[in-house]
Order: sequence, then C-alpha cells, then structure tokens
Amino acid sequence: MTNSKDKNSQERVLTIMGRMMLGEKININNDAERYGVSRRTILRDLSTIKHTLIDKEVGNYQLQIKYNEKQNNYSIFDHGKLSCTEAIITLLPLLGSELKADSKLINRIQKNIISLVATDEKKAVGTLLASSYESNGSVKSNNKDVLKLIHQFIDAIINRKTVQFTYNGQTQMLKGVPISIFSKENHYYILTYVGSGLSKNVVYRIDQFQNIKVLNNEIKVPREKLEDRSQIGNKNYVSNSGEEIHYRFLYLGNPQDALNRLPDFHISGHKENGVIIEGNIIYAKDLVWVLDHGKQVKMEK
Repeated sequence: MTNSKDKNSQERVLTIMGRMMLGEKININNDAERYGVSRRTILRDLSTIKHTLIDKEVGNYQLQIKYNEKQNNYSIFDHGKLSCTEAIITLLPLLGSELKADSKLINRIQKNIISLVATDEKKAVGTLLASSYESNGSVKSNNKDVLKLIHQFIDAIINRKTVQFTYNGQTQMLKGVPISIFSKENHYYILTYVGSGLSKNVVYRIDQFQNIKVLNNEIKVPREKLEDRSQIGNKNYVSNSGEEIHYRFLYLGNPQDALNRLPDFHISGHKENGVIIEGNIIYAKDLVWVLDHGKQVKMEK
C-alpha cells in the first residue's frame, strides 16, 4: 500500500516534470523552498525525471534533462530529430522559390522544421535563416496560391485524375493526367500526360496553370509514359511554356555526331556543304550542345 509520503513524492515529481515540459527551468533552491523539502530531495526528483525520459520518445521528441551551470538551473532538453545543418539544407531551397509569395506558409514550414531541431541549436538555425533571407532580397510578389495548386495536383497524381486546364494565358483548353511533381530552378513543375491530340508527356510550370477543373472521365496513360517520371526531375528544361521548342538548323559537321547527341532529331534535307537537321529540344543540355558548335551550326527558319 502506497503511503502518503510516497504519494506526495510522486505528485511532486509529476508536477515538476509537467512544468519542465512547458519550458520552465527548475532552480534547486527555489523548488526546495516551494515544496518545503531539502535540496537533496529535489535533486532526487530530477534524477527520477531523468531516468523516466532517458532513451524515451515523447511524441516526436527525444527528451533529456540538461543542467545550466552558469544559471544554476535544470531544463528539459529536446535532443531533436534534425541537426542544425539538416534543417538549414531543408529550408534554404525555399528562399527564392515561388512559395515565398506566401510568407505565412513559409513561417509555418520554418517553425515546424525548426521544432525538430535540438533545443540548443534552434537559435542558430533562426540566425542562419535570417541572414539568408536578407541576402536573398525582398519577397517576390506572386498572386498565385502555389500551395493550393500543389495540393490539388498531388491529389490528382495520387488518384490518377484527369484535369482540364489552360496554360500560360493561352485560350486552348487542354486535358491531361498529372504524373509527378518536382522542383527545379526555384519553381515547381508537373509532368503531365496530355491527351488533346498530343498524346505525350509535357512539363508544365505549376504557377502557369489556369482554369483548372478535375474531370470524371479518365485518360488512360500508357505504361511507358508513367516510367518517364523516375528521371524527369534530373532534367533541365529550356522552356517554361510546357512545350518542347522545335529547332531546324544547317549542320556543317559530321551529321552522325549531331544525331548521336540529339536522338530526337532527324535529317530532313541537304544544303550547301551540310545537312538540315530538325527536331524538338526540351532539355537545356541539348540546346547548349547546339549553340556551342558555333560556325558549324546555322539556324534555319
């Protein structure tokens, strides 16, 4: 049977731990006076709390007791899920991205991520981010609710929904199935299999979508188009319009060199001392190859 002394001790331990969980720092002398017990008793209570928390996970936190010798107090220390470095490399890509348009969103994301950092590193993360914001300049103006669009397209990707939309101010109505979402060059893109007579995968920048409507009818996506999503995020895109750019040029070098480098191109004719090569370029690395060949390349209309 538990005696009153043990009960009082248990209640005191739980009360002190509760105060510490709420961020309060415990001073031995003050608490000894507060509860009418000796300093040794409070130290024993803190030892009990320490062994209760050690190697234990409370919610999403790993907690332990920490003593601040300079201030002569004890506090509960969050061991953290992320290091300062991990938090910074997670948050820095948001600087300069189109998500900066919504400062409330950025603040919420930042707060949630910093909450996963160890207690004594939280301040360092905040300081580093503040200096990064200053060096990146003022917040961009953008009336698009990008988070809402991302949420809408994630739902479409998961549930393989067909969406109808216009793009980049154009009037043509398109229909397609979003396949994947990725981030590149501070923007978010949607790889979409488009029907509407195109029957191919097209990359669209998410903030350029307009008049989006989810449809009940379903467009069947060919298996090989679904497989494109595994590597699409590693590409650099020439165009923000969602369409490949068609190029036609006179190549004065060895035609096979060009065809090996540009597999989607073909020889469409001969002219002067070279061949006419044409095709669609969507990847920046292909355009760089063309432009790097200087006098060997003459652009054709």
